[in-house]
Amino acid sequence: MSISAAQLVTELSSVVDASFAQAVVESYVEMQQRFLAGDWNPAELDGGRLCEALSRALYQLDSGTVTHSDLPGSLCDLLEDFKKKGSHKLAEGDRRHFCKAMRLVYKFRSDRGPVHISPVYTANYMDSMLVLHVGKWMFAEFLRLAWTADKQVIADTIAQIVQLQHTLIHELDGKPLVLASS
Repeated sequence: MSISAAQLVTELSSVVDASFAQAVVESYVEMQQRFLAGDWNPAELDGGRLCEALSRALYQLDSGTVTHSDLPGSLCDLLEDFKKKGSHKLAEGDRRHFCKAMRLVYKFRSDRGPVHISPVYTANYMDSMLVLHVGKWMFAEFLRLAWTADKQVIADTIAQIVQLQHTLIHELDGKPLVLASS
C-alpha cells in the first residue's frame, strides 16, 4: 500500500500542528528530489528545514507545546533535559537519539557551505548523501513515534522510505530527468 505525500500530511496533522506536518513531509520530499537530481546545495538546505520542522513537531509530541520560532538546538536542549523526568511524553532514548541526529544535520549543513558563503567549500555529493540519509532516518523515526495509523501501514511506509533507490528516470518539477546515461 502506497500513501501519497498529501495523505501523509493529513494523517500527521491529526497528531501535530498542520504546518509542522506539511513542512516535515515537503522538506523531506524536496530534499530527496534535489539529491536525486544532483542538486546538492538545496538538498543540504532542505535537511536544515527538515530539522526545524521535526524538532518543533517532536517538541509538540513530547510537551504538548506548539512553537513556530524555536530552533532545533534550543528545542533539543529542552527535549534532552533529563532532570524533568515526569514532564516528557517520549522515551528518553528516543529523544536523545533524535536530538543527536538533528544536531548533526543542522550543524553540518551550517558549517559546510550551503547556508553561509564559503571561499573554500561548495556542497557536494558526499555531504548531501550524509544529510539525506540521516534525514531519511529522522523522517522514518518520526513516523514511528508520531503516526497513529495501523502499525502495518506505518511499517510499510517506513520500508518504502528507507529502501535503496536506483531509479533510472526521476520526475523533478514535472520534467523527466534521466539519472543514468548508460
